Amino acid sequence: MRRPAFTRVILLVIDSAGIGELPDAGVYGDEGSNTVGNIAAQVGLAVPCLRSLGLGRVVALDSVQPGSNLSPRGAFGRMAEASPGKDSVTGHWEMAGVVLDRPFPTFPGGFSAETIAEFERRIGRGSLGNVVASGTEIIARLGDEHVRTGKPIVYTSADSVFQVAAHEDVIPIASSTGSARPPSTSWGSAWASAGSSPGRSSVRLAPTSARRTATTTRSNPPAPHSSMR
Repeated sequence: MRRPAFTRVILLVIDSAGIGELPDAGVYGDEGSNTVGNIAAQVGLAVPCLRSLGLGRVVALDSVQPGSNLSPRGAFGRMAEASPGKDSVTGHWEMAGVVLDRPFPTFPGGFSAETIAEFERRIGRGSLGNVVASGTEIIARLGDEHVRTGKPIVYTSADSVFQVAAHEDVIPIASSTGSARPPSTSWGSAWASAGSSPGRSSVRLAPTSARRTATTTRSNPPAPHSSMR
C-alpha cells in the first residue's frame, strides 16, 4: 500500500485577497474584482516571501505580468470555486474538500423576530442592531448605546453568519464563556436559527485592549451532510 506523501497539512488562508473575477462574478456584482492586483497597482506590494513562493506567477504585481516571476520556490496555482455563493465559509469548506450544491442563506434584512427573541431569551437581556454591517461600522454606530444599556450588538454580513459584538467591561468575558456568570446574565449556546440551516455556536468574547473596542463572535452554518464529496 502506497503511503501518502503528507501525513499532515497546515492550511493558512488570507481572507479577502482575491486574484481576479470568476465567470459568474456578474451574479454577485463583482465584475472586475481583483483585490491583490488592484492593491499592488495602487500602493505596491513588497511581500517578498509570497513573491518567492510564486505569487507573481498567478497575479500581476506592480508592472510585472503573471508568469514572469522566474524560479519560484513553492508550488502555485489559481483555483476557481465550484460551489455556489461568495461567502468566506463556502470558500474555506471547499478548500478542505466540501463542495456545496446550494449557497448558504444570507440575511440582507437581518434575522427574523423569532430568532432574535430566542437569542435574547437565552442571554437574558435585549439586543441592538440586527442589521447588515461591518464590525467597525456597527460598533461606531451603536457602541455608546451598548455601553449605556448593556445590550449586545447583533449583526450579519454578506456571509451566512450571526455575529455579536460586546464590550468586555459591559459583558465580562467570564460571563460570556459560561463561567462565573453574574446575576441576570446567562451567556451560553445560542441558536442562529434564521434560514433553513440553523447553526449552533457558543457566544464567546475575547480580550480587548482599547476602551471602546468591542469583540465579536460569529456563528457559521453547519455542514450539509448531503453535499460532502
